[in-house]
Formats: sequence, C-alpha cells, structure tokens
Amino acid sequence: MVSAGARRYLGQMPTNITVGQAALWFLHDLAPESAAYNVAFALRILDPVDTGALEQAVRRTARRHDMLRSSFSDVSGQPERVVHGDDVVRLEVRPARDPAAQVRAVIAEPFRLREAPLVRFVLLRDDTGGDTGGVLVMVAHHVVLDAGSQTVIMRDLFEEYRALRTGVPARLPELALTYADHVAAERELLASPRLAELTEHWRRFCAGAPVALELPTDRPRPAVQRYVGSAVSARLPEDAVADVQRVARELRVTPFAFLVAVFEVLLHRYSGQPDFLLGCATSTKDRRMSEVVGFFVNPVLLRPEVGARTTFRELVAQTGGQLRQGTAYRHHPFALLPPALGVPHDPSRSALFQVLVTAYSAGADDTLLDGLFQGVSHGPFDYAGVRVAAVDMPPQQTGQFDLTLELHMSKRSVTATLKYATALFDAATVERLARQYLVLVQSACADPDELAGRLPMMAAEERELLLSAVGGDALDW
Repeated sequence: MVSAGARRYLGQMPTNITVGQAALWFLHDLAPESAAYNVAFALRILDPVDTGALEQAVRRTARRHDMLRSSFSDVSGQPERVVHGDDVVRLEVRPARDPAAQVRAVIAEPFRLREAPLVRFVLLRDDTGGDTGGVLVMVAHHVVLDAGSQTVIMRDLFEEYRALRTGVPARLPELALTYADHVAAERELLASPRLAELTEHWRRFCAGAPVALELPTDRPRPAVQRYVGSAVSARLPEDAVADVQRVARELRVTPFAFLVAVFEVLLHRYSGQPDFLLGCATSTKDRRMSEVVGFFVNPVLLRPEVGARTTFRELVAQTGGQLRQGTAYRHHPFALLPPALGVPHDPSRSALFQVLVTAYSAGADDTLLDGLFQGVSHGPFDYAGVRVAAVDMPPQQTGQFDLTLELHMSKRSVTATLKYATALFDAATVERLARQYLVLVQSACADPDELAGRLPMMAAEERELLLSAVGGDALDW
C-alpha cells in the first residue's frame, strides 16, 4: 500500500529529482545565503600547469557528468532539474595572493540553485606569468554531488588532463546508467509496497525513542535553525589507529562501528540520556551507479541504549548490528520519514536526530584520498602523472546539525572533525569534546569490557587539574 505522503509526493513533484534533492532545495530557500551545503575538494598541484589542457579537461568532465551542468528551476513552487551545455562549466584561474584565505572564500561563496553551474573549478595559480603549479579547488552545492562523486570527478578530471597532455586517449569506464536512472528507481520504490515495509521497519525501530538529544549548550536554542557553524579537527595518533583496527577485529566490528560507538558514549555521558536517536549518513549508490555523479546521501538512524551496566563491548556490538541493519533499510527517503512517523515539524531543530555521524574512507587503491587524508605532513605524491599534495582545508558543511562527527579514514590515518552550530556551542566547548573523544577512543581500546559509563574520557593531567579544582576524587570522567 502506498502511503498518503508518498501519493502527495508523486502527485506534486517533478519526475527528474529525488526526495533528498527536493529537501535540499527547500532548505536552501530557508537560508539562501548559507554555505552549509557546499561540498569542496582541494589539492596542491606541484608540477607546471597547462591551463588550456586543464580547462578542456574540466569541460570534458562536465560533458561526461550532466549533474555538473545542472540547475533547478521553479515549476509551480516545486524544483525541477534543468541540464545545460558543457560550456556552462569553466575553469577560473586566479592569482594566488593568499591561498589559504582564498580557498576559504571560494568554499564559503553561496550558490543560487536556480542558476547554473552549481559547481566551481578554481585554480589559484602560484605565478600567473609562468607555468608553475597552484591550488585546484572544486566546490559544489550538495544537491548535485556527494563525497563519493567528488572522487569520481577528480579521477576523471585528472585522466582527461593526462590524455590531453600526452595525446593518449583517456581510459575511463563507460557510463551504463545516469542519475536519471537513480531518480526513476526511487520513484518506482515510492509507488511500490516496499515503501510501506521500509516505513514499518523504522516505525518499530523508533517506537518509544525520544526525538530530541538534549546536549548541554552554551546558549539557548534559537527558535529557527540558522545553518551557521564551524568545526574542530583532531587526528588520532598512529598507534591509536593501529589499536582501533586491532580491537575492532577482535570485537568483530568495523573500525567505523567502533569509532561510532565511542561517539555514542560521549553523547550519553554529556546528555545523561540512556536512549536516543543518532543519524548516520549512508549512500544509496550501488555498483551499477559507481561511476555516476550525483546526490546519493540518505541518513539512517542508530539508537544507542546505554544502561548503567552496559559495557563498551556490548554497546559496540549493538552499534555494529544497527549499522548492518540500517544499511539494509537505507533506501527509505529520509525526508518522508518524520511525517510518516508523526513527528511534528520543529523549525528549531532537525527532525528525529540532531547529531550526525559520517565517514569518508579511502579504499585500498585510492592513492588520492589516502594521500590527502594523511594531511600536509604526508608530503607530495604522484597522481595520474602529476605531483600533488594535500592542503589544509577549512571547515565545510558546518551548521547543518547541532553536532556532526565526520571521520576521514584510511589504513594509516583517522581524522575526527566535530562540526557544530555556532548558535549553540562555543569553540572551546567543542575543542574539549574533541579531546575527550580521542581519550575515549584509547580508553575503549585499552579495556572494551569496562562499563560505557566509566570509560576514562579525560587525559590524566586534565583529570588531576579538575580534581584539584573541585577538591575531591569522586569523578567518573
């Protein structure tokens, strides 16, 4: 049986966008000057740059992926995707006077969803008079691409650039499907009995759960979300990365599940809530869509239940199971879930969850992400015949939720970034959360059978300082 909400969706929405894209459209209209949904990728090119070839490579990449050439028009109050010619996407070359500040400015510039393109390629050139390198920045609105699409675009761009410089044709896999096929598959789901099955799963999963995670904030919650934020990043020590991988194997969970469970401990300890909902970003992309660029993100829900006698081992097993289960039910468009579950709209907070976890993982053969995730200290490396290096990236996609844990993971490195709404939290508060998260990671590795509520979350020096300040030793943290 098709739900009333799905019937309304099918009756009102144009046929060429997804529910998730429509949700981003409406969020954009609430805060059109916000850059909260800008996604960016940047790297330093150390070799001389052939700007003519790079410009052509940008156009060829845009010709291959029509989402890069898209805008969204307004049809009777509803968004509809419009695809433009490949000449709408261009490479902009700017002199690099202050690259760090310029990268921030490029990322922070908002898009107008009704105006193409919704992606920018900018080369901040080290010397506009010669053929030296520079910083290449790609930034787009999330409505046209996600993190997985970024790596596809950069691979295709550098392969086309290599082909143009060498005269050897680009070696790129054929596109068997397009994003329009993904839209059609979602609409087929919305019109099928499967949607009711998915809704019923999430209804049972959320039954009795609080729909607000009440973390202590530095300021009262505004009546309306402002979508303005910042971020704090912390890198796990190399030995801690190895410990996480080893202990996760012993506990028969993924390193991601392990790190999410640690975050759940942190949220439980701060909120005091033994039961809450947490969002987890997943991708609806399957292997057939692996080469397609677009917006494939759809959050699922986790529900940590942390009792007084719950050990970390028990919590991480629970988290791993929920992640596997959530993946099986990830195709329910999240924007349709709150009304389907009868959750009233609250303009002050996101529906069902206010804290999100997400991860970007570098595959075993992904030399680009692996090198960039290791950061500027990793040094230069070769990619598609070009010497490149990481750059320090400013915060992006901040302010979407009260708090977001974003993990950048490779075999050799893990960086945890805590993004936060500046209307709620001070930087010092989130810096403390980040420090305590790292301590909790190491505590959980050292003793996964400890009670989740008693895992140490302060470094020894900080703990001693606090104990001396309060004049006591009865402190669980």
